[in-house]
Amino acid sequence: MPTRAAKSASLRLTVLIAGVMVLVSLGGLWFQYGQVARAFDARQVEALQADLDGYSACRNAGMRR
Repeated sequence: MPTRAAKSASLRLTVLIAGVMVLVSLGGLWFQYGQVARAFDARQVEALQADLDGYSACRNAGMRR
């Protein structure tokens, strides 16, 4: 049977490994969030630019909304 010290060391190692896994998972989520946010921002800028171009084209053609 393992001694009390061995059980304590095993528990510490298990907690350490679990903590590292949590930190790695959070890092991965943070990275993915950054990618999604950048893609969303780029799409939003494109959509706003298209709206502005359409408004400008209508205004230049003499058609006002």
